[in-house]
Amino acid sequence: KVPTTIKDIIEEYPYVYDKDPIIETITKIRNYAIYEMPVLNENQALLGIVTLDDALDIYEEEAQEDFERLAALPVTTDKNVFKTAMHRFPWLLMLLVISIPISLVTSMFEDVLAAVAVLIIFQPLISGSAGNVATQTLAVTLKMLSKNEEGIGKNSTREIITGLINGLVIGVIAFGVTFLFTSINSSLTSTPLIIALIVGLSLWLTVLIAPMIAVVVPLILKALKIDPAVASGPFITTLIDISAISLYFGLATILLGGVWYG
Repeated sequence: KVPTTIKDIIEEYPYVYDKDPIIETITKIRNYAIYEMPVLNENQALLGIVTLDDALDIYEEEAQEDFERLAALPVTTDKNVFKTAMHRFPWLLMLLVISIPISLVTSMFEDVLAAVAVLIIFQPLISGSAGNVATQTLAVTLKMLSKNEEGIGKNSTREIITGLINGLVIGVIAFGVTFLFTSINSSLTSTPLIIALIVGLSLWLTVLIAPMIAVVVPLILKALKIDPAVASGPFITTLIDISAISLYFGLATILLGGVWYG
């Protein structure tokens, strides 16, 4: 009878490496229905174990940190009010600086704004809708990137198609509401149909473009080895605002045909 060797009775047990993301540890703990995960180094030497409670605590801290970064909120545990304000000041100043291009873009269309002041009424609608769509897409994209999930391309396509459909529906509704509003308030403009077309078309295109920006920017940052959660939020907001305003007032300039109304 051939004696049994250790190799014959050994059982493979899941493990992670010390440089693996914590989310991978949690995923394996959940998939294998275990409560401890061995941690090895690159030489396959056992360094220790991570329990489920430890992994969840670490993941919670990282999730909170990512949320703070996404909101452009510097991570600080200092309870001193003055020091907390000083930690946030550079970020607020940076957000102020990157908002300057929005004002510059608006100033480029001062002629059409001065002639057709009713356009100002609908500007928050355009920027706000695009920002809301981008926020949803950004949350989905960052979730997939943080978990290193496959199918990011398929997910991105789905988000863009969703934006196309939602933008079309919202654009049609905005067209109807704008036409009704400007028709009732005839003192605002003498061309309610054109104004409604500008608002509806702009809303459709911005809601379509917003998911594209919310997908592309995090992917570029990740490719550059930059944490997407750090810069995605404020930069995407600014980029979308600039795109939405340029598109809105650009369409207004084109569709109004250079004829200014009092």
